[in-house]
Amino acid sequence: MIMTLTATDLGLPSTCGIPASRGRITKEAVHRMLHPLGKAGKQLTENIDSITMIATIGAESIAIPAGTMTKQINVMGIGLRGEKVPEEFLTCFSRDLDTRSSHAGRILYILYGDHGYSVAVYRNADIHVGLMAGAILLGDALADQVPRLRLLGDNLDKAWDSLCAQVLLGDEDGLDVDARIVASRQRKALERDLERLQRRHAREKQIAIRNGLWDQMVDIRKQLTELQGGHR
Repeated sequence: MIMTLTATDLGLPSTCGIPASRGRITKEAVHRMLHPLGKAGKQLTENIDSITMIATIGAESIAIPAGTMTKQINVMGIGLRGEKVPEEFLTCFSRDLDTRSSHAGRILYILYGDHGYSVAVYRNADIHVGLMAGAILLGDALADQVPRLRLLGDNLDKAWDSLCAQVLLGDEDGLDVDARIVASRQRKALERDLERLQRRHAREKQIAIRNGLWDQMVDIRKQLTELQGGHR
């Protein structure tokens, strides 16, 4: 596992990379800046080993102009102690950066530790489609495979949406990304429910209860089909 990641390790242009010697942020400095309380402060102390700015993606560092909503995309490396994702701290850190950037700075986290790599984004989503505004959204774990990212789109708004799609949906298409994220989360929740019902159905001996569980499974399969049809 590469513990000191660079922009080029992630597939990003070297021009947006920040040398490790300049990108390292001490936890003491973060404490002074944020004064994190409760779970956020505890996670900074107990669950985080290091914080590093890996890259700053902006019009001055790459050949993609700023968008209407996105002027800069920050890529942060978070070294973890253990497997717990410190979501409360990441949310606290992200909201502070969001405020400091006048809501025009985006943030993407590369999380790494003994569990391998994973990627998270802080997304100011469209609440009208069902996502919480200003939330940490976590992609799938990648074991020891270094995440690879691509900057696509003719402005940073589109590049950010594409990065979020890469992290959360497994494709590069940033079109209608918030609605697609919602559909993906709904689909995964339904699939978990279906697996649970299938296990109960296999164990159940009473016919009436088995029939009820079967009806629930049929309903979930119908919902999954509808979701698949609406977001291909």
